[in-house]
Amino acid sequence: MALLLVGCEPPPKAPAKPEEVKELAKSSNRFALKLYREFSKEPGNLIFSPYGIYEALAMSSAGASGQTQQELKAILHTELPEPRLSRSIATLDDDLIAMPGWPKAKIPSIFHSFNGLWLDRSVPLQKPFVKMLKADFRVRPESLELKAKPQMSIDRINGWAFASTEGRIPKILDHLSPDARLLLANAVYFKGGWFSEFLERNTKREPFFLLEGGRSQTALMHQTGAFDYTEAEGCQALGMEFLEGPFQMVFLLPERRHFKNFEASLTMEKLSDLFQQMSKGHNEQLVNVTLPRFKFEAPAPVQEALQRLGLCSPFQKSADFSRLSTRPLWINEIYHRAFISVDEKGAEAAAVTAISIDIMSANDEGKPRIVNFKADHPFLFLIRDRTSGAVLFMGRCLRP
Repeated sequence: MALLLVGCEPPPKAPAKPEEVKELAKSSNRFALKLYREFSKEPGNLIFSPYGIYEALAMSSAGASGQTQQELKAILHTELPEPRLSRSIATLDDDLIAMPGWPKAKIPSIFHSFNGLWLDRSVPLQKPFVKMLKADFRVRPESLELKAKPQMSIDRINGWAFASTEGRIPKILDHLSPDARLLLANAVYFKGGWFSEFLERNTKREPFFLLEGGRSQTALMHQTGAFDYTEAEGCQALGMEFLEGPFQMVFLLPERRHFKNFEASLTMEKLSDLFQQMSKGHNEQLVNVTLPRFKFEAPAPVQEALQRLGLCSPFQKSADFSRLSTRPLWINEIYHRAFISVDEKGAEAAAVTAISIDIMSANDEGKPRIVNFKADHPFLFLIRDRTSGAVLFMGRCLRP
């Protein structure tokens, strides 16, 4: 079962067409892979929510015009016109809870998606933008004294991030620009128990072989069971189901010593093929699974990555956010922080994206077999919605 919590109830509105939701998921996944390529240039573990970043940028795009909107739509890889894009996001959010039995008291899987908007009292919002925010993004703007009382505003927004992620992202802001007048934010939270749990007594401290050479003693979990599984081009792909929901965690395990080559050559087509092969005819196999317990939290340099990918206009003082406000606004900073935890019982993930908007200053087939999936070296992982295919969280584990 899965639960989606939102900030406030939208008025009744016709859902997007199924083909529009599928197109949204494809666009979001293309965006995810491009961001992953940029983030992976930095060393270390990685976790981010492409879905959360996408939704926050889509809110910004809804308030943009001209060149600013064209660049935002290009970075989002969507050709859906604006009303259909925001409606498709709302429908996909709704689809994550549209399954029998989700309101029961015992909830094995939980997914929250919250959006927020805080603005200085000096900034008027365009009425159509406010109407769209309420209907499609379930958010009601909240006035704060961003200029006069910045620390109080920071505390309020950090409190929202803490509450929206069950305390996993306790702080998203540590400062605000003196010219900050508006903040848009998205928070996503997932927690799911494995359909097939690992037994804690089978967890042992064993070597995990590091990317840079050497090894680290790590708690490795073990179980044998039937899982979605495929192999392609030197990579094993394993899909682990969560209890009674559309969510699945996928682990991509390249051959040892070929992690970097696989990472660099991963395309949207290859990733889609892996998903299709795993799902093809319920392609379950008996698998000896070895996975490390891991848990980490990290920021992601979203703004720098987007700028390298060609998003320029929104970050310039000549940006056009005239459908958001009559005041001259531009994006000064984008913040993103995410958390992931995987253990014998299941997985938990959370992320917050905040966009600070400033005002310009006065200045396989055949016989059944058992295969081994031994993640004792670096791997990629993601959590996805199987129904639409949308990737909600993505990252890599280089050192558990």
